[in-house]
Amino acid sequence: MSKRTTAFIEALHPENTTNSSTTTKRGMGSLRSMAPAPGAPRD
Repeated sequence: MSKRTTAFIEALHPENTTNSSTTTKRGMGSLRSMAPAPGAPRD
């Protein structure tokens, strides 16, 4: 994970300042839900 991505996640989730795997997974999940990849299935 790049520092830029980590900083972006922390900006979205300022309460998640620790770099734990749980925080990373939660942050990436939020990124996916906001901006799904092209061709990704939508609920």
